[in-house]
Amino acid sequence: MDIHVGVIQQKLKIPTNQRKVANGSHSFVRFVFYTDDNWRHLTKHAVFAQNEASYDIVLDENNSVYMPDGITNGVFTIALLGLGDNITATTNHINMLCI
Repeated sequence: MDIHVGVIQQKLKIPTNQRKVANGSHSFVRFVFYTDDNWRHLTKHAVFAQNEASYDIVLDENNSVYMPDGITNGVFTIALLGLGDNITATTNHINMLCI
């Protein structure tokens, strides 16, 4: 299942009806990020966080990443981080629910 994440400047947007994922579907739930040209030359990382743990995963050539195995039942957050020559770009965090 793909969850499409729009990146508008420094804000993430996900359709409201896609804010829940089933626990145990980590190798099935893929987050696909759509960025504008400002992000083109940056190495993009999806940052997942839950409780005290965080997972920083570099996006693949399709600007996508699978949900990390460490996410369990409950609320978790996602943000996008972009790194380049003397540039660090970040987005807001969005909340998701693993059920």
